[in-house]
Amino acid sequence: MSSVEDWEQVQPVGVVIPSLEVRQLPAGAIPLEAVLLIKAMNAEGQIRWYIRTTSGIEPMELGGMASTLDRYAAAMIDTQFEERGDTGDT
Repeated sequence: MSSVEDWEQVQPVGVVIPSLEVRQLPAGAIPLEAVLLIKAMNAEGQIRWYIRTTSGIEPMELGGMASTLDRYAAAMIDTQFEERGDTGDT
């Protein structure tokens, strides 16, 4: 199957990545769309990153989601350094 065919084939998230788990959403949250960044090993044994989105995401939304993820990841990293008492000074 070509990568274009792979991209166009839509299946439930649990079917595509049945071996992984995800943290639950807060009570009352209703999932609307999702972006998945998946680290996987390909058939040749090489580690690759794959991006998959649900079918309703527009390119502008994807850009906004990427920006939000960038800020969230930076905050998580900062928190880890603070918890360890690492100021980043050498």
